Amino acid sequence: MSESFSSNPAGRIFLFLKSVKEAASISIDSPGMDIPGFPAGSSLARLASIFHLQPTDTSAVLFRLGEVMKLPGQIRSAVTNSPNMSDTFTDVLPDLDQYLRSLLTGLANQGLPLPHETLVITLKLCSEQLAIHSPEQMPSTDELAAIRAEFENLLQELISIDIDEALKAFLLEEISSILYAIDGFTISGVSGIRDALASFFGELQIRTSTEEAFENKSDITPFSDRLWAAIERLASVVGLSVAANTLAHSIIQALTSGHGL
Repeated sequence: MSESFSSNPAGRIFLFLKSVKEAASISIDSPGMDIPGFPAGSSLARLASIFHLQPTDTSAVLFRLGEVMKLPGQIRSAVTNSPNMSDTFTDVLPDLDQYLRSLLTGLANQGLPLPHETLVITLKLCSEQLAIHSPEQMPSTDELAAIRAEFENLLQELISIDIDEALKAFLLEEISSILYAIDGFTISGVSGIRDALASFFGELQIRTSTEEAFENKSDITPFSDRLWAAIERLASVVGLSVAANTLAHSIIQALTSGHGL
């Protein structure tokens, strides 16, 4: 079910609200429910469990919650631009906004406020209608998991490689951003992954001039080949063309050439 509901913003918020109900029932004695400075079983701890984040990483939880709070606007846009969609689906969005704001302002409270069941049911129906009238591209979750594993392997390998520290820091940051986007797929959909890839391409082109890229592109190394293959595979499953980004491949080679990758 999660695959079909992840294909549009209404489905993604529906899945999030289902997770909220599950997280609200977690015992305060469970691991991760005790954060220094917060009551046991705080909203912050429970949201961290939903997002699969460390409960002490408040900034990451807030960032992920911020992505959730973008979904009502995306639902409004999707419903408005789709044929044969009822106004009922946009009528509930103010209530959804208010509920999400209550999560944001109540992080230090014990427990989690629960959404009204009517709101949850309406969003479920909205998701089902959007899946019919305006389906988004939906990658296979199995393929996405396999690609994530490859990026994780590349990240771990990169940590132990002896290369220029600035280069290592850059690649670690960009690969971590891609992993973060994959992990947030059930919230941001393919757009978050596309944004992470576009950022990677952009940063590469900013850091290395065209001339330098082509001057040093000859020595293609196993690591750069695997990195580019993973990028191409991920771009393909989220519908992002990389045909126009051959320069980015050359830049990866240039960045890694002579640095032991």
